[in-house]
Amino acid sequence: MKKNYSVIFIILIFFLASCRKDRGPYIVEPAPGATVAQLCFAKEIQPIFDANCITCHDENHPFLNLKAPQSWYELYVTGTHAPYIDTLHPTQSLLYLRITTDSIGAGRMPLGGTPLTLSTTNKILKWIEQGAKNN
Repeated sequence: MKKNYSVIFIILIFFLASCRKDRGPYIVEPAPGATVAQLCFAKEIQPIFDANCITCHDENHPFLNLKAPQSWYELYVTGTHAPYIDTLHPTQSLLYLRITTDSIGAGRMPLGGTPLTLSTTNKILKWIEQGAKNN
């Protein structure tokens, strides 16, 4: 019986010794000296909502209020289909899908209006890729 414990103990020591410290998620950092311009929600994203969305998506809209200062919180927490943003899969974010495709059969946003330009949709996508910060 004593021999069985020593074998188990040796195996346990072997497994513990072979464990390595997890270094956490691997985050791609910009090259040293390179600067990545962080998009500012208040200065660059909210104006897009103001110009294209809030005629419908105001405080009276049943699903999503995109008027400042509620818009970011609504996108993440209180909007009917929140979260509208998926920073792990930016192109699958409901916000991005709604402005680029007829993703759920309800029509591309802004509904009945001129579609957003490619540069505008790319700016929103870049903001989501950067973590969709409320800055």
